Amino acid sequence: MSELLFCSFGEHCLYIAQFLFKIKGETVSSHDNDKDFVLSLEKGLAIIQIYNEMNKKMTLSETAELLGITRATSRRFLKTLTVLGYMQTDDKYYWLSPKVLELSRVFNPEKQKDNIFENMVKKLSLYTGETCSINVRQAENSVCIQSFLSERLMNIHIQKGDQTPLWLSASGRVFLAQLNSDELNNYLKNIEYKNYSEFTVKDENSLIFKIQQVKNQGYCFLDQEYEKSLVSLAVPLKDQKQNIIASMCIYGADSRFSQNEISKYLEMMLVMAEDFKNKYPS
Repeated sequence: MSELLFCSFGEHCLYIAQFLFKIKGETVSSHDNDKDFVLSLEKGLAIIQIYNEMNKKMTLSETAELLGITRATSRRFLKTLTVLGYMQTDDKYYWLSPKVLELSRVFNPEKQKDNIFENMVKKLSLYTGETCSINVRQAENSVCIQSFLSERLMNIHIQKGDQTPLWLSASGRVFLAQLNSDELNNYLKNIEYKNYSEFTVKDENSLIFKIQQVKNQGYCFLDQEYEKSLVSLAVPLKDQKQNIIASMCIYGADSRFSQNEISKYLEMMLVMAEDFKNKYPS
């Protein structure tokens, strides 16, 4: 199961990269007309992002192909990142260095909040037997900031930093359900629909219907839309003012998520979400 997820994740990296840069000959950013936007910084950060669990080491050409940029552009950015210490190379392959961890030091939630998230994912994973994550919204994506992996032999591998498009994940649709009409319409117009599986939502009207379902229900169950046989269940985590702070999600094989199991897991998740609201430091 985890191997299937990684295969899809490689395709997802390409989706994210090409979403950041609309390819038209040489790569063009969606912010190309903004004179205050630094295009080169956007490209540099995108290169760092595509090096992940699936693509730990890549050649110059592989990096260029994945981002849709020329080899010359890829060479300049990889050399710069190497000189700055964020990447390492053996003259053929490139990979991230430990220095990239310095970039995350600024985003370090207060220890109390971090402990709350860590305890929540562990508690839920042990209760359900499934992989659990806490996610936040970052632009167009849902990003994992805390996870606890199931001890099952065939588990779902989710780790800090993993991201999926908001429209294509249970954790992401929970965020979309909190948007007002104008905010949602603004988001929807930038989606490029792609068939990840036979169950993937195909058009805007279908997606709006599913998002409305999430809003009415207070949770999202994603049934094999991202990958066949992979399902996920997510609820919002809100503060006492009803502002959404994060989403909590579990992932597993569809064969393990009967209606009874879903109801049982959801009951626990909603209780934990209410407890979070009372404990979350404002």
